[in-house]
Amino acid sequence: MNTPSPSAAATPAAPSLAAAHGVYVFLLAATGLTWFLGETGAAGPAVMAVLMGAALLKGLAVAGEFMELRHAPRLWQAVVAGWLIFVTGCLAAAYLA
Repeated sequence: MNTPSPSAAATPAAPSLAAAHGVYVFLLAATGLTWFLGETGAAGPAVMAVLMGAALLKGLAVAGEFMELRHAPRLWQAVVAGWLIFVTGCLAAAYLA
């Protein structure tokens, strides 16, 4: 007997190796930027905003690409993004206080 193959809509999309490589290069560049700012002794609210923004984007990239959150329900995506925004916002507020 021939068993029907699952429809294309029922199978999840395979992770893109090119997308993973792109995210990996972004993570390397963002880490290099934060390392450079730390090594040069850069300080101040503007530098803190760059560092917190880089940390937030790195967290979203890792969650989306490597933890496969981009395929998760929107509620989970919103919870993780909200948590990352909350944590980076609290750290920024503590720095500015």
